[in-house]
Amino acid sequence: MDLPTIDESKRQHTIRKWKLLERYIAPWLQIVSRHFPRAVYVDAFAGAGAWVGHPSGARFEGSPLIAARAGAQVAARREHFRLELIAVEVANRRADQLRALLAPFAPDVREGRFEEEFPAILRQVSDARVPSLWFVDPDGMEAGFGQMREVRQLRSAELLFNYSAEGVRRVVGAAVGQHKQAAALGRRLVTFGFTERPEEPADRDEQERLALFVGTFREWKPLVASMPFQRRDRQPALYHFIFATDNNAGFSIMKDQMWKLDREGTLFAGIPPDPQGRVEAVLEERFGGQTVTWADIHVGTSYHHSKLLQALRSLQRKGLVSCAELPENPDRMPLDHEFSFEPTLGLG
Repeated sequence: MDLPTIDESKRQHTIRKWKLLERYIAPWLQIVSRHFPRAVYVDAFAGAGAWVGHPSGARFEGSPLIAARAGAQVAARREHFRLELIAVEVANRRADQLRALLAPFAPDVREGRFEEEFPAILRQVSDARVPSLWFVDPDGMEAGFGQMREVRQLRSAELLFNYSAEGVRRVVGAAVGQHKQAAALGRRLVTFGFTERPEEPADRDEQERLALFVGTFREWKPLVASMPFQRRDRQPALYHFIFATDNNAGFSIMKDQMWKLDREGTLFAGIPPDPQGRVEAVLEERFGGQTVTWADIHVGTSYHHSKLLQALRSLQRKGLVSCAELPENPDRMPLDHEFSFEPTLGLG
């Protein structure tokens, strides 16, 4: 099969995106396969499935093939389990290639626009009542995000979304420079959490725009992390891979994998995993004098949830944190569980 070519120098964000999915989906499947007979993976903008890198000539497997192989590996060890794969691709030639590559895995490949296929997919996943992972990498600014509003209602649904910072900058610039089109462009900006008045979002800096977007995701799913892709010349990030879930264990796994792939740019308050065990001091510095939820703590630090629970127990014993009884298993921690931190600057 003749595979399409991908320019490795220009598509590093794509390659990193595939690596992130590969590192996350295997442990995700290990977890869900212990509790459910099946799970669903939805690839909203699936592409051709595999590419040949230029100039190396290396073969790169895309997101649907990565998911299919991971599902097959888990099913081989746990015969009761299977991963249902739904892939949507609008281009005829790419859809045909995708079907051929995925044929051994019995996929559900749908040729068409994701927005048009989405209602039927949503019903199918909803009726299944099993965990689902949605991989949404839209080719454009409007496609994909609106549909994610509906995914929030699904039980155990997790989202991995590619936010195009460069695309948002283009839209914002157009809204400011072309006032005759401001109304239409303003409606597009609303999709990204902005006001319809074009002059306001233009004044926002990059991080504020991203924060608005991430904040919208947190209204849907309380645990949200983001990893930027940045050029080597340290110019503003081109893309941000945003992950949203309501699962404690899954969020810890994704935080860890994001940090390993990008040790400088993750949105975890600039705090890397600390091998010296300074978790308690970090929590005090970050949340001292505040009452916050478990979701706030999980999102606001890079630590694994088991380390967070251990540190919170210690702070509670020292009288530096007040909270209701804590569960033994961090996976069971309610996301709205509240913690009141004393207004102290350190542990002395």
